[in-house]
Amino acid sequence: MEIQPVGKQTPARGLSPAPVVLEPRERDAVVSHLRAVLGRLGDLENAIDRGDEEECYRTGRDLLDALQLIIEGGLGWRERTVDPTPLTLPHERLRSIITRLENGARSALEGKRPEHEAGREEWEEITAVNEVFASVLQKTR
Repeated sequence: MEIQPVGKQTPARGLSPAPVVLEPRERDAVVSHLRAVLGRLGDLENAIDRGDEEECYRTGRDLLDALQLIIEGGLGWRERTVDPTPLTLPHERLRSIITRLENGARSALEGKRPEHEAGREEWEEITAVNEVFASVLQKTR
């Protein structure tokens, strides 16, 4: 998967770099991952009940990152799309969010490795998400 930037980057002129554009398959994989992250709201409630501030921060940050990409970042709420999707956050902010999400996706990938053969489709989706995150990080340097 290769993410293509729209337009040209011309930082020498002081213009913002072109947005990163996700192909439909890439965008759909990321949205699927973000929906799983949003499903962790109950984990945040449990951490609050236990008084586990570290877990509250970690889970809250993941939820915030997911919402920022969906609401402000251009991904939107649709489960699937047929059109390329430009990511509309500034590169620095996008890199920060994607770096955190990539770490979580990498942990999920390692945790799923033993179940790889039993859940091939889920494995491929998590792998695709990691590839998209790595590509976005590369494009925003």
